[in-house]
Amino acid sequence: MKPPESIPDTQRLQDLIHGYRGTALLYGMVKLGLPEGLAVGPRSVTDLASALKLHEVFLQRFLRGLVTIGVVSELADGRVELTAMGKSMLSPSTVAHLIVTVESHLPAWNGLAHSVRTGEKSFDEIFGMTNWEHREGNSQLNLAFNTWIGGGTADGMKDIVDFLALPASGVVADVGGGNGTLLAEILQRHPALQGTLAEQPHLRDQANQTFVHAGLSGRTTFTACNFFNSLPFSADAIVLKSVLHDWDDAACVKLLGHCRQALLPNGQIYIVERILPERPLDAPFTVMLDLQMMAVTGGQERTEGAYRTLLQSANLRLDSVKETQSGFAVLSASVS
Repeated sequence: MKPPESIPDTQRLQDLIHGYRGTALLYGMVKLGLPEGLAVGPRSVTDLASALKLHEVFLQRFLRGLVTIGVVSELADGRVELTAMGKSMLSPSTVAHLIVTVESHLPAWNGLAHSVRTGEKSFDEIFGMTNWEHREGNSQLNLAFNTWIGGGTADGMKDIVDFLALPASGVVADVGGGNGTLLAEILQRHPALQGTLAEQPHLRDQANQTFVHAGLSGRTTFTACNFFNSLPFSADAIVLKSVLHDWDDAACVKLLGHCRQALLPNGQIYIVERILPERPLDAPFTVMLDLQMMAVTGGQERTEGAYRTLLQSANLRLDSVKETQSGFAVLSASVS
């Protein structure tokens, strides 16, 4: 995957340096309420400034910036409207992703040099606490994070569930399953299954809302726990989606050991993660996600071989690896 040869290297480098500008414009767009203000259709700058109580001259200058990045268009009569891409800024998960990126992840990325020098995640150095502690102490940021992750799970979960060879009946547990979006999809597809969501206590309300909305309250149990201490339930199948990449090898082996103990006879563990490529340009998104883990959580993306080794260290066996259309792989494991 080569960059377009028609763009000079100096220009490409300048574009990379100036990448912050687009992110900042989108963040300002959300903070000013412009997506909602333009949701009704084209409006004049004067009307928009009055409705949102903004400085008209500065708003006009700001909107011109949004025009250059393709989220707003300017009509011949001077009115502005959201483009097709701009309408995506009305999506709660897109807005949540932006907020988490700017307020939490971007500062950590700016500290990547610290991680490379020390072998430590830069998030802790910059914020003075872990990523999880930071979100737990910031309810709005925590809500944004789970809205974003839930939206991302929703986008690819149908594809993922297709690759889960779940039993016809029994209990499926989603460990670290956030607001329960994936578990809800699993239970809707498998009406004879019961579900357990193992998560931190502060996610209980969000998860219960998910289950009530899906009509699954009678088939779900929320288990508040620290999954590094124990998993206080038994299940025929356990799902770990985008969990292991948050942690180093020692923590993963400990968690997988608890999963093995919670697994009923003949049960299966399903690990849903992106597989790190041998060559960076084979999967650039996953390589960047690996750097995200290095900066923010202290975890990492892993190759198939690395996952096999982790499982063996927890007395588990990797049975199969199936690539999905969403970019995730479903790794199926059982007790060795």
